Amino acid sequence: MRLIYKGGIHVSRSAIWRRALLLGIIAVLLAAFAASAAAELPGKVQIDSADPFKVIPVSRGQKEPTWAEGEILVRLKTYMSAADADAQAAAEDFRSLNAVLGAEVVEAIPVSAAADVYKLKIPATMSVAEAVIRYESSPFVRYAEPNYLWYPDATYPNDRFFTYEWLYNMHNTGNQAATERWFHAPLPGADINAPEAWDVRTDASDVIVCVIDQGIQSYHPDLAPNMWVNEAELHGEPGVDDDGNGFVDDVYGYDFYYDDGTIYHDDPNDDYHGTHCAGIIGARGNDAVAGGFHGGVAGVAWNVQIMSCKFLGPGGGQSDNAIKALNYAKKMGATITSNSWGGGGYSKSLEEAIANSGMLFIAAAGNEGVDNDIMPHYPSSYDLPNVIAVAATEWNDKVANFSNWGANSVDIGAPGHMILSCYPDGTESVWAWMGGTSMATPHVAGAAALLIAEYPDLP
Repeated sequence: MRLIYKGGIHVSRSAIWRRALLLGIIAVLLAAFAASAAAELPGKVQIDSADPFKVIPVSRGQKEPTWAEGEILVRLKTYMSAADADAQAAAEDFRSLNAVLGAEVVEAIPVSAAADVYKLKIPATMSVAEAVIRYESSPFVRYAEPNYLWYPDATYPNDRFFTYEWLYNMHNTGNQAATERWFHAPLPGADINAPEAWDVRTDASDVIVCVIDQGIQSYHPDLAPNMWVNEAELHGEPGVDDDGNGFVDDVYGYDFYYDDGTIYHDDPNDDYHGTHCAGIIGARGNDAVAGGFHGGVAGVAWNVQIMSCKFLGPGGGQSDNAIKALNYAKKMGATITSNSWGGGGYSKSLEEAIANSGMLFIAAAGNEGVDNDIMPHYPSSYDLPNVIAVAATEWNDKVANFSNWGANSVDIGAPGHMILSCYPDGTESVWAWMGGTSMATPHVAGAAALLIAEYPDLP
Protein backbone atom coordinates (compact mmCIF):
# COMPACT_ATOMS: atom_id res chain seq x y z
CA MET A 1 0.00 0.00 0.00
CA ARG A 2 1.19 3.50 -0.78
CA LEU A 3 0.22 6.68 1.00
CA ILE A 4 -0.13 10.23 -0.28
CA TYR A 5 -0.34 13.49 1.63
CA LYS A 6 -2.10 16.60 0.50
CA GLY A 7 0.69 18.82 -0.77
CA GLY A 8 3.36 16.82 1.05
CA ILE A 9 3.65 16.42 4.80
CA HIS A 10 1.36 19.38 5.52
CA VAL A 11 -2.19 18.09 5.11
CA SER A 12 -4.33 21.09 4.24
CA ARG A 13 -7.42 20.19 6.24
CA SER A 14 -5.87 18.33 9.17
CA ALA A 15 -6.30 19.04 12.83
CA ILE A 16 -3.58 17.90 15.25
CA TRP A 17 -5.36 14.64 16.05
CA ARG A 18 -6.04 13.92 12.40
CA ARG A 19 -2.42 14.43 11.44
CA ALA A 20 -1.37 12.17 14.29
CA LEU A 21 -3.81 9.53 13.12
CA LEU A 22 -2.56 9.66 9.54
CA LEU A 23 1.04 9.40 10.71
CA GLY A 24 0.03 6.47 12.87
CA ILE A 25 -1.64 4.72 9.95
CA ILE A 26 1.59 5.17 8.02
CA ALA A 27 3.46 3.49 10.84
CA VAL A 28 0.97 0.62 10.81
CA LEU A 29 0.88 0.20 7.04
CA LEU A 30 4.45 1.22 6.06
CA ALA A 31 3.93 2.17 2.43
CA ALA A 32 4.02 4.96 -0.20
CA PHE A 33 1.63 6.02 -2.96
CA ALA A 34 2.60 6.93 -6.55
CA ALA A 35 0.48 9.92 -7.58
CA SER A 36 0.53 9.36 -11.32
CA ALA A 37 -2.11 10.41 -13.84
CA ALA A 38 -4.94 7.91 -14.04
CA ALA A 39 -5.89 6.21 -17.28
CA GLU A 40 -9.40 5.39 -18.50
CA LEU A 41 -11.58 3.60 -15.97
CA PRO A 42 -12.20 0.00 -17.03
CA GLY A 43 -15.81 -1.14 -17.25
CA LYS A 44 -17.36 -2.85 -14.28
CA VAL A 45 -17.64 -6.62 -14.45
CA GLN A 46 -20.18 -9.02 -13.09
CA ILE A 47 -20.33 -12.72 -12.36
CA ASP A 48 -21.51 -15.19 -14.98
CA SER A 49 -23.27 -17.85 -12.91
CA ALA A 50 -22.48 -20.50 -15.54
CA ASP A 51 -18.76 -19.76 -15.33
CA PRO A 52 -17.65 -18.14 -12.07
CA PHE A 53 -14.20 -17.48 -13.53
CA LYS A 54 -15.48 -15.52 -16.50
CA VAL A 55 -15.35 -11.72 -16.46
CA ILE A 56 -18.12 -9.90 -18.32
CA PRO A 57 -17.58 -6.21 -19.18
CA VAL A 58 -20.47 -3.90 -18.37
CA SER A 59 -20.95 -0.53 -20.04
CA ARG A 60 -19.94 2.58 -18.13
CA GLY A 61 -22.38 4.68 -20.07
CA GLN A 62 -25.37 4.28 -17.77
CA LYS A 63 -26.16 7.51 -15.90
CA GLU A 64 -27.56 7.02 -12.42
CA PRO A 65 -30.19 9.46 -11.09
CA THR A 66 -28.60 12.33 -9.16
CA TRP A 67 -31.34 12.89 -6.60
CA ALA A 68 -34.63 11.52 -5.32
CA GLU A 69 -37.60 12.98 -7.15
CA GLY A 70 -40.45 14.58 -5.23
CA GLU A 71 -38.50 15.64 -2.14
CA ILE A 72 -35.90 18.12 -0.89
CA LEU A 73 -34.00 18.89 2.30
CA VAL A 74 -34.31 22.29 4.01
CA ARG A 75 -32.33 23.78 6.90
CA LEU A 76 -33.66 26.90 8.63
CA LYS A 77 -31.47 29.71 9.94
CA THR A 78 -32.94 29.27 13.42
CA TYR A 79 -33.89 26.16 15.35
CA MET A 80 -37.67 25.73 15.09
CA SER A 81 -38.06 24.26 18.56
CA ALA A 82 -36.39 27.26 20.23
CA ALA A 83 -38.59 29.47 22.38
CA ASP A 84 -37.35 32.88 21.21
CA ALA A 85 -39.49 35.10 19.03
CA ASP A 86 -37.23 34.88 15.96
CA ALA A 87 -37.44 31.11 15.98
CA GLN A 88 -41.20 31.16 16.33
CA ALA A 89 -41.52 33.66 13.49
CA ALA A 90 -39.28 31.54 11.27
CA ALA A 91 -41.33 28.46 12.09
CA GLU A 92 -44.54 30.25 11.16
CA ASP A 93 -43.02 31.54 7.90
CA PHE A 94 -41.81 28.01 7.14
CA ARG A 95 -45.28 26.56 7.67
CA SER A 96 -46.83 29.31 5.55
CA LEU A 97 -44.41 28.72 2.68
CA ASN A 98 -45.06 24.98 2.85
CA ALA A 99 -48.79 25.62 2.61
CA VAL A 100 -48.40 27.99 -0.34
CA LEU A 101 -46.18 25.57 -2.27
CA GLY A 102 -48.13 22.47 -1.29
CA ALA A 103 -45.11 20.92 0.44
CA GLU A 104 -45.31 18.61 3.45
CA VAL A 105 -42.76 18.06 6.21
CA VAL A 106 -42.01 14.33 6.29
CA GLU A 107 -39.53 14.37 9.17
CA ALA A 108 -36.89 16.40 11.00
CA ILE A 109 -33.40 14.86 10.96
CA PRO A 110 -30.69 16.14 13.35
CA VAL A 111 -27.49 17.36 11.70
CA SER A 112 -26.05 18.72 14.94
CA ALA A 113 -26.98 18.92 18.62
CA ALA A 114 -28.97 22.09 17.99
CA ALA A 115 -30.16 21.89 14.39
CA ASP A 116 -32.40 19.78 12.18
CA VAL A 117 -32.71 19.42 8.44
CA TYR A 118 -36.30 18.97 7.26
CA LYS A 119 -37.22 16.44 4.62
CA LEU A 120 -40.07 17.84 2.53
CA LYS A 121 -42.39 16.09 0.12
CA ILE A 122 -43.11 18.44 -2.77
CA PRO A 123 -46.10 18.27 -5.15
CA ALA A 124 -45.77 16.29 -8.36
CA THR A 125 -46.27 19.47 -10.38
CA MET A 126 -43.08 21.02 -8.97
CA SER A 127 -39.57 19.95 -9.97
CA VAL A 128 -36.83 19.46 -7.41
CA ALA A 129 -34.81 22.30 -8.96
CA GLU A 130 -37.78 24.67 -8.76
CA ALA A 131 -38.47 23.77 -5.13
CA VAL A 132 -34.84 24.34 -4.17
CA ILE A 133 -34.88 27.78 -5.80
CA ARG A 134 -38.13 28.76 -4.06
CA TYR A 135 -36.91 27.77 -0.60
CA GLU A 136 -33.40 29.17 -1.11
CA SER A 137 -34.93 32.57 -1.87
CA SER A 138 -36.65 32.67 1.53
CA PRO A 139 -34.89 34.88 4.12
CA PHE A 140 -35.41 32.36 6.93
CA VAL A 141 -33.88 29.38 5.08
CA ARG A 142 -30.16 28.69 5.56
CA TYR A 143 -30.09 26.29 2.62
CA ALA A 144 -32.28 24.01 0.53
CA GLU A 145 -30.97 21.14 -1.56
CA PRO A 146 -32.01 17.96 -3.37
CA ASN A 147 -32.09 14.73 -1.43
CA TYR A 148 -29.06 13.41 -3.29
CA LEU A 149 -28.63 9.77 -4.24
CA TRP A 150 -25.40 7.94 -3.44
CA TYR A 151 -23.99 4.71 -4.88
CA PRO A 152 -21.26 2.17 -4.11
CA ASP A 153 -18.01 3.34 -5.68
CA ALA A 154 -18.04 1.10 -8.79
CA THR A 155 -16.69 -2.27 -7.84
CA TYR A 156 -16.23 -5.34 -9.98
CA PRO A 157 -16.57 -8.85 -8.54
CA ASN A 158 -15.33 -12.05 -10.15
CA ASP A 159 -13.93 -15.48 -9.19
CA ARG A 160 -16.89 -15.86 -6.88
CA PHE A 161 -16.04 -19.34 -5.60
CA PHE A 162 -12.28 -19.05 -5.70
CA THR A 163 -11.14 -19.51 -2.09
CA TYR A 164 -7.33 -19.43 -2.11
CA GLU A 165 -6.12 -16.74 0.24
CA TRP A 166 -4.17 -14.64 -2.22
CA LEU A 167 -4.11 -11.63 0.03
CA TYR A 168 -1.42 -9.69 -1.84
CA ASN A 169 -2.86 -6.57 -0.24
CA MET A 170 -1.82 -7.84 3.20
CA HIS A 171 1.50 -9.51 2.33
CA ASN A 172 2.77 -9.48 -1.26
CA THR A 173 5.60 -11.92 -2.02
CA GLY A 174 5.26 -11.71 -5.82
CA ASN A 175 4.07 -15.32 -5.90
CA GLN A 176 3.93 -17.22 -9.19
CA ALA A 177 0.31 -18.30 -8.71
CA ALA A 178 -0.82 -14.68 -8.75
CA THR A 179 1.32 -13.99 -11.82
CA GLU A 180 -0.35 -16.84 -13.72
CA ARG A 181 -3.83 -15.80 -12.62
CA TRP A 182 -3.61 -12.05 -13.28
CA PHE A 183 -1.07 -12.02 -16.14
CA HIS A 184 0.96 -9.54 -14.10
CA ALA A 185 3.91 -10.10 -11.80
CA PRO A 186 3.03 -8.60 -8.40
CA LEU A 187 5.78 -6.41 -6.97
CA PRO A 188 7.11 -7.99 -3.77
CA GLY A 189 6.41 -5.69 -0.86
CA ALA A 190 3.58 -3.84 -2.62
CA ASP A 191 1.24 -4.40 0.31
CA ILE A 192 0.25 -2.90 3.66
CA ASN A 193 2.87 -4.88 5.62
CA ALA A 194 0.11 -6.44 7.67
CA PRO A 195 2.25 -9.16 9.32
CA GLU A 196 4.59 -6.48 10.68
CA ALA A 197 1.61 -4.60 12.13
CA TRP A 198 0.12 -7.83 13.49
CA ASP A 199 3.38 -8.46 15.36
CA VAL A 200 2.45 -5.35 17.35
CA ARG A 201 -1.32 -5.77 17.60
CA THR A 202 -4.18 -7.80 16.11
CA ASP A 203 -6.87 -6.95 18.64
CA ALA A 204 -9.20 -3.95 18.34
CA SER A 205 -12.14 -5.54 20.14
CA ASP A 206 -12.91 -2.34 22.06
CA VAL A 207 -13.25 -0.32 18.84
CA ILE A 208 -16.56 -0.06 16.94
CA VAL A 209 -16.28 0.53 13.19
CA CYS A 210 -19.57 1.32 11.47
CA VAL A 211 -19.85 0.24 7.83
CA ILE A 212 -22.21 2.81 6.30
CA ASP A 213 -22.96 1.06 3.03
CA GLN A 214 -25.15 -1.81 1.93
CA GLY A 215 -25.96 -4.41 4.56
CA ILE A 216 -23.68 -7.15 5.86
CA GLN A 217 -24.20 -10.91 5.90
CA SER A 218 -23.86 -11.02 9.68
CA TYR A 219 -23.68 -14.83 9.85
CA HIS A 220 -20.76 -15.17 7.41
CA PRO A 221 -18.24 -17.39 9.25
CA ASP A 222 -15.46 -14.83 8.84
CA LEU A 223 -17.66 -11.98 10.12
CA ALA A 224 -20.02 -13.43 12.73
CA PRO A 225 -17.44 -13.41 15.57
CA ASN A 226 -16.67 -9.74 14.97
CA MET A 227 -20.15 -8.30 14.50
CA TRP A 228 -21.09 -5.55 16.93
CA VAL A 229 -24.05 -6.73 19.00
CA ASN A 230 -26.77 -4.71 20.72
CA GLU A 231 -27.20 -7.07 23.67
CA ALA A 232 -30.54 -5.59 24.77
CA GLU A 233 -32.08 -6.31 21.37
CA LEU A 234 -30.38 -9.69 21.00
CA HIS A 235 -31.93 -10.92 24.24
CA GLY A 236 -35.11 -8.85 24.00
CA GLU A 237 -38.57 -9.32 22.55
CA PRO A 238 -38.96 -9.37 18.74
CA GLY A 239 -40.78 -6.30 17.46
CA VAL A 240 -39.97 -4.29 20.59
CA ASP A 241 -37.50 -1.44 21.06
CA ASP A 242 -35.90 -3.16 24.05
CA ASP A 243 -33.15 -0.61 24.69
CA GLY A 244 -35.32 2.45 24.01
CA ASN A 245 -33.00 3.94 21.38
CA GLY A 246 -35.81 4.50 18.88
CA PHE A 247 -35.00 1.47 16.70
CA VAL A 248 -36.65 -1.95 16.82
CA ASP A 249 -34.63 -5.19 16.63
CA ASP A 250 -31.36 -3.41 15.79
CA VAL A 251 -29.19 -6.34 16.86
CA TYR A 252 -26.22 -5.71 14.52
CA GLY A 253 -27.10 -2.19 13.42
CA TYR A 254 -29.99 -0.84 11.37
CA ASP A 255 -31.28 -0.87 7.79
CA PHE A 256 -32.26 2.70 6.89
CA TYR A 257 -33.04 1.73 3.29
CA TYR A 258 -35.89 -0.62 4.26
CA ASP A 259 -36.37 0.93 7.73
CA ASP A 260 -36.01 -2.25 9.76
CA GLY A 261 -33.48 -4.11 11.86
CA THR A 262 -32.68 -6.73 9.20
CA ILE A 263 -29.28 -5.77 7.81
CA TYR A 264 -29.12 -8.71 5.37
CA HIS A 265 -32.05 -9.91 3.26
CA ASP A 266 -30.52 -13.07 1.72
CA ASP A 267 -30.07 -11.23 -1.59
CA PRO A 268 -26.46 -11.23 -2.84
CA ASN A 269 -27.24 -8.48 -5.33
CA ASP A 270 -28.32 -6.20 -2.49
CA ASP A 271 -25.69 -6.60 0.23
CA TYR A 272 -22.53 -7.97 -1.42
CA HIS A 273 -20.75 -4.61 -1.33
CA GLY A 274 -21.18 -3.99 2.39
CA THR A 275 -20.24 -7.59 3.21
CA HIS A 276 -17.05 -7.38 1.15
CA CYS A 277 -16.02 -4.08 2.77
CA ALA A 278 -16.70 -5.49 6.25
CA GLY A 279 -14.43 -8.46 5.56
CA ILE A 280 -11.51 -6.20 4.62
CA ILE A 281 -11.91 -4.28 7.87
CA GLY A 282 -12.35 -7.18 10.21
CA ALA A 283 -12.72 -10.72 8.94
CA ARG A 284 -11.71 -12.80 11.96
CA GLY A 285 -8.05 -13.72 11.58
CA ASN A 286 -6.12 -16.80 12.65
CA ASP A 287 -9.30 -18.86 13.00
CA ALA A 288 -8.82 -21.46 10.21
CA VAL A 289 -12.27 -20.78 8.74
CA ALA A 290 -13.24 -23.29 6.05
CA GLY A 291 -9.93 -25.11 6.26
CA GLY A 292 -7.54 -22.28 6.98
CA PHE A 293 -5.30 -21.31 4.05
CA HIS A 294 -7.65 -22.83 1.50
CA GLY A 295 -10.70 -21.15 3.01
CA GLY A 296 -11.29 -17.95 4.90
CA VAL A 297 -9.57 -14.59 4.80
CA ALA A 298 -8.22 -12.24 7.45
CA GLY A 299 -9.18 -8.60 7.82
CA VAL A 300 -6.81 -5.81 8.78
CA ALA A 301 -8.10 -5.96 12.36
CA TRP A 302 -8.52 -9.60 13.42
CA ASN A 303 -10.77 -8.69 16.35
CA VAL A 304 -12.97 -5.62 16.03
CA GLN A 305 -16.64 -4.70 16.44
CA ILE A 306 -18.29 -4.23 13.04
CA MET A 307 -21.57 -2.30 13.10
CA SER A 308 -23.80 -2.25 10.02
CA CYS A 309 -25.73 0.86 9.00
CA LYS A 310 -27.33 0.09 5.67
CA PHE A 311 -28.55 3.00 3.58
CA LEU A 312 -27.60 1.77 0.10
CA GLY A 313 -30.02 -0.51 -1.71
CA PRO A 314 -30.85 -1.52 -5.30
CA GLY A 315 -31.61 2.11 -6.18
CA GLY A 316 -28.68 3.68 -4.36
CA GLY A 317 -29.16 5.59 -1.12
CA GLN A 318 -30.45 9.02 -0.13
CA SER A 319 -28.78 11.82 1.84
CA ASP A 320 -31.40 11.76 4.59
CA ASN A 321 -30.75 8.08 5.28
CA ALA A 322 -26.98 8.62 5.22
CA ILE A 323 -27.43 11.28 7.91
CA LYS A 324 -29.62 8.95 9.97
CA ALA A 325 -26.94 6.26 9.69
CA LEU A 326 -24.31 8.69 10.97
CA ASN A 327 -26.53 9.70 13.87
CA TYR A 328 -27.17 6.06 14.77
CA ALA A 329 -23.47 5.16 14.65
CA LYS A 330 -22.61 8.07 16.91
CA LYS A 331 -25.42 7.27 19.34
CA MET A 332 -24.41 3.62 19.62
CA GLY A 333 -20.72 4.25 20.25
CA ALA A 334 -18.87 3.96 16.94
CA THR A 335 -15.62 5.91 16.62
CA ILE A 336 -14.88 5.15 12.95
CA THR A 337 -17.14 4.99 9.90
CA SER A 338 -16.15 3.33 6.61
CA ASN A 339 -17.85 4.96 3.61
CA SER A 340 -17.25 3.31 0.22
CA TRP A 341 -19.77 5.35 -1.75
CA GLY A 342 -20.19 8.59 -3.65
CA GLY A 343 -22.18 10.36 -6.32
CA GLY A 344 -24.98 12.81 -5.71
CA GLY A 345 -23.48 16.25 -5.26
CA TYR A 346 -22.37 18.75 -2.66
CA SER A 347 -24.88 18.15 0.14
CA LYS A 348 -24.63 20.80 2.86
CA SER A 349 -26.78 18.77 5.24
CA LEU A 350 -24.57 15.68 4.89
CA GLU A 351 -21.45 17.79 5.34
CA GLU A 352 -22.91 19.31 8.50
CA ALA A 353 -23.81 15.89 9.89
CA ILE A 354 -20.30 14.54 9.22
CA ALA A 355 -18.68 17.60 10.79
CA ASN A 356 -20.75 17.25 13.95
CA SER A 357 -20.51 13.46 14.26
CA GLY A 358 -17.31 13.38 16.30
CA MET A 359 -16.29 10.22 14.40
CA LEU A 360 -13.49 9.54 11.94
CA PHE A 361 -15.13 9.48 8.49
CA ILE A 362 -13.05 7.42 6.04
CA ALA A 363 -14.32 7.79 2.47
CA ALA A 364 -13.61 6.44 -1.01
CA ALA A 365 -12.04 8.93 -3.44
CA GLY A 366 -14.07 7.54 -6.37
CA ASN A 367 -13.44 5.51 -9.52
CA GLU A 368 -13.75 7.99 -12.37
CA GLY A 369 -9.99 8.29 -12.93
CA VAL A 370 -10.04 12.06 -12.41
CA ASP A 371 -8.33 14.69 -10.27
CA ASN A 372 -10.61 15.44 -7.31
CA ASP A 373 -8.92 18.83 -6.91
CA ILE A 374 -10.62 19.78 -10.18
CA MET A 375 -13.72 17.57 -10.06
CA PRO A 376 -14.71 17.01 -6.41
CA HIS A 377 -16.10 13.65 -5.38
CA TYR A 378 -18.40 13.76 -2.37
CA PRO A 379 -18.42 12.87 0.45
CA SER A 380 -14.63 12.29 0.29
CA SER A 381 -14.00 15.86 -0.94
CA TYR A 382 -15.56 17.58 2.06
CA ASP A 383 -12.88 19.83 3.56
CA LEU A 384 -13.37 18.60 7.12
CA PRO A 385 -10.77 17.63 9.74
CA ASN A 386 -12.39 14.24 10.41
CA VAL A 387 -12.59 13.12 6.75
CA ILE A 388 -9.87 10.91 5.25
CA ALA A 389 -10.13 10.44 1.46
CA VAL A 390 -8.74 7.15 0.12
CA ALA A 391 -7.43 6.36 -3.38
CA ALA A 392 -6.75 2.84 -4.71
CA THR A 393 -3.38 1.26 -5.50
CA GLU A 394 -2.51 -1.93 -7.40
CA TRP A 395 -0.16 -4.88 -6.79
CA ASN A 396 2.69 -2.89 -8.37
CA ASP A 397 2.44 0.00 -5.87
CA LYS A 398 1.07 2.41 -8.48
CA VAL A 399 -2.22 4.24 -8.40
CA ALA A 400 -4.94 2.08 -9.95
CA ASN A 401 -5.93 3.33 -13.39
CA PHE A 402 -9.56 3.73 -12.33
CA SER A 403 -8.84 5.59 -9.09
CA ASN A 404 -9.43 9.29 -8.53
CA TRP A 405 -6.53 11.23 -7.06
CA GLY A 406 -5.77 14.75 -5.84
CA ALA A 407 -2.75 16.47 -4.30
CA ASN A 408 -5.00 18.50 -2.01
CA SER A 409 -8.18 16.44 -1.86
CA VAL A 410 -6.93 12.86 -1.42
CA ASP A 411 -5.10 11.90 1.76
CA ILE A 412 -3.99 8.32 1.43
CA GLY A 413 -3.89 5.30 -0.87
CA ALA A 414 -4.55 1.63 -0.15
CA PRO A 415 -4.85 -1.60 -2.17
CA GLY A 416 -8.00 -1.54 -4.26
CA HIS A 417 -7.50 -3.95 -7.17
CA MET A 418 -8.48 -7.63 -7.03
CA ILE A 419 -9.09 -7.76 -3.28
CA LEU A 420 -10.30 -11.06 -1.83
CA SER A 421 -12.87 -10.77 0.96
CA CYS A 422 -16.19 -12.07 2.28
CA TYR A 423 -19.12 -12.35 -0.11
CA PRO A 424 -22.75 -13.50 0.22
CA ASP A 425 -24.39 -15.97 -2.15
CA GLY A 426 -27.99 -15.94 -0.98
CA THR A 427 -27.95 -17.90 2.26
CA GLU A 428 -24.48 -19.27 1.49
CA SER A 429 -21.24 -17.62 2.64
CA VAL A 430 -18.40 -17.46 0.13
CA TRP A 431 -15.45 -15.27 -0.83
CA ALA A 432 -14.86 -13.12 -3.91
CA TRP A 433 -12.43 -10.80 -5.64
CA MET A 434 -13.57 -7.19 -5.99
CA GLY A 435 -11.90 -3.89 -6.75
CA GLY A 436 -12.33 -0.14 -6.54
CA THR A 437 -11.69 2.66 -4.08
CA SER A 438 -14.53 0.95 -2.22
CA MET A 439 -12.04 -1.80 -1.34
CA ALA A 440 -9.22 0.62 -0.52
CA THR A 441 -11.30 2.51 2.04
CA PRO A 442 -11.88 -0.36 4.52
CA HIS A 443 -8.12 -1.07 4.59
CA VAL A 444 -7.66 2.36 6.14
CA ALA A 445 -10.65 1.87 8.46
CA GLY A 446 -9.15 -1.39 9.73
CA ALA A 447 -5.73 0.20 10.22
CA ALA A 448 -7.32 3.11 12.09
CA ALA A 449 -9.09 0.64 14.37
CA LEU A 450 -5.78 -1.04 15.25
CA LEU A 451 -4.17 2.34 15.83
CA ILE A 452 -6.95 3.58 18.12
CA ALA A 453 -6.87 0.29 20.01
CA GLU A 454 -3.10 0.63 20.54
CA TYR A 455 -3.30 4.35 21.39
CA PRO A 456 -6.76 4.98 22.90
CA ASP A 457 -5.75 8.46 24.08
CA LEU A 458 -4.70 9.61 20.61
CA PRO A 459 -5.88 13.24 20.30
